[in-house]
Amino acid sequence: LHALILFIVNFLDNIMVSSVSNEAVSAVYAVNQVTYILMIAGYGVIIGAGVFIQQFNGANDVKNMKQAFCYKCIIMLLFLAVAVTVFYIFGPSIVYLYCRSDSNSSEIFRLAKIYLYTMILSYIPYCLSIIYTTTVREIGQTKYALIAGGVAFGVNLVLNAIFIYVLGLGVFGAALGTIIARVIELIVIVVICHKKKFSFCHKL
Repeated sequence: LHALILFIVNFLDNIMVSSVSNEAVSAVYAVNQVTYILMIAGYGVIIGAGVFIQQFNGANDVKNMKQAFCYKCIIMLLFLAVAVTVFYIFGPSIVYLYCRSDSNSSEIFRLAKIYLYTMILSYIPYCLSIIYTTTVREIGQTKYALIAGGVAFGVNLVLNAIFIYVLGLGVFGAALGTIIARVIELIVIVVICHKKKFSFCHKL
């Protein structure tokens, strides 16, 4: 369910930019295909550590659980450094594959680049938040991941309405709303985990 909410947060941009233009919808859709690749890859790089966290949690092995969580942090930061670099350099080329056959491909590509280069910033809080949201699910505290995801959805909905409909920022506004929503989601899940003093949490 949480993964569905994460997908909807991004898909929300597709829906809400429909009032801007058809080109804006196509541009956001093309970029979100790239974002979806990152979402799947982000889960993939830490899924192995999640298996160990479940085992260590069942055995009440706090020390090794913390080590597995540290591994998640390290591998995700490495993945993030590579992913942001790759998408910054090659992202426009990947996006162009999705819009090259459209009748107004030049305008779609122009809007897509604006959206992509702004959305890249959202990858940072997103990847950091899934370290926590996957871990709380692995220790059986799934509701907190849903709370963080629900907050992100609500924030994105409100900010998109303001940035797109009120301020007229178009695809840039949609991306900006998503970035802020991702940052708030990260803050919410981190604060919850440390306030609840979950066993995997420790000082930096």
